[in-house]
Amino acid sequence: MLFLQGKLTRLRLRVMKKIYWTYANAVEQVLGFLDSERKDIQKLCLGQEFHEWVEDKVTRTSIVENLLKFKETLEIFSYSGHADGEHLLTEEDASHMEGIAGLLGSCPKIKLVFLNGCGTKKQVDFLRSQGISVIVYTHSKVDDDLAKIFAVTFFGSLLAGSTVNASFIDARSAVKAAASSNARQIYFRSYRGLEFNNAQPNEWGFIIKRRFMKLVL
Repeated sequence: MLFLQGKLTRLRLRVMKKIYWTYANAVEQVLGFLDSERKDIQKLCLGQEFHEWVEDKVTRTSIVENLLKFKETLEIFSYSGHADGEHLLTEEDASHMEGIAGLLGSCPKIKLVFLNGCGTKKQVDFLRSQGISVIVYTHSKVDDDLAKIFAVTFFGSLLAGSTVNASFIDARSAVKAAASSNARQIYFRSYRGLEFNNAQPNEWGFIIKRRFMKLVL
């Protein structure tokens, strides 16, 4: 577990923001790109004006504890790792999104939830019922390497000052650029889930309340 505080360099931000990034792997299907995604995200955060908490090998217990700890200041929650339907497959035990969504909904400043695992679309209803303004999710299975590209591009664009809407478009474009490579199809085939449906793979979705279309960090 690592806590990093960015330098106060961006004067347009009047208050310190809190972002909680979580990562979980699985013994039965290790995700080879998950750790490099975490490291790239941490590099993006250097020099930024906010508090970030990056948690590797996240468990259900640690998510609950930290969501309660960050309750009054949390604005963004991000999960990368295995998922299946209604669960985040956190280390040791799965975490049902209905409970996680309830905790996120009790955070008065929460704006964005980013779910970067396979087939997280079913979890959207739980989050919407709690009034979450912006949700990024997946329609079905996603390749591990493309999921990393999507996350790093999305947050890279967002931290550079783009709106969440523009950041999502940038991330999808980056994935399409990588997915079109024939060489990639041969060498990389690891998914961020353990059970899959027959839907088109590598499709991310985006739900946002209209008044947040131009939201920036």
